[in-house]
Amino acid sequence: MAELQLAFAQYALYAWLLLLVVALWTLFSISSLRRRLDILTRRYSNVTRGVDSVTLVDAVDQHLDEVRSLAQRVESLASECRLLDEKLELGLRRVGLIRYNPFDDTGGDQSFALALLDDHGDGVVITSIFGRDNSRLYAKPVKGGRSKYSLSTEEEQAISQASLAH
Repeated sequence: MAELQLAFAQYALYAWLLLLVVALWTLFSISSLRRRLDILTRRYSNVTRGVDSVTLVDAVDQHLDEVRSLAQRVESLASECRLLDEKLELGLRRVGLIRYNPFDDTGGDQSFALALLDDHGDGVVITSIFGRDNSRLYAKPVKGGRSKYSLSTEEEQAISQASLAH
């Protein structure tokens, strides 16, 4: 028995050191796991914030429902945008204006040719000829940048200017 006590005394210091190392490693592991648990808890709180559910699966399902709803809304808005784009093409948004003086005895370029066209080159050209004694106003339809009526040089210039405008 004395030999056992002597052997135990010789290795007791090593045993205590080994136990100390194991205890320190255990404390470090617990501290590391606690930090990871805190991070996961914060992430879980972020995921479930504003959600009426208790479980993570319910929270994810609710978020997915919201994403699907938003995707449908985005598709609806995209459809409305396409419709507005189609309507916008038909708006008279290309304008060409040429002012000129058709007569030598008047000044000020009071006469004009005004072309109002959509994106397809369809619309109207309006011409006003101002004279000392009278004024005249003409309107001619335009289809594809051309008219079935004869056009003056100024009217053609106004259509050309409107076709280039955007």
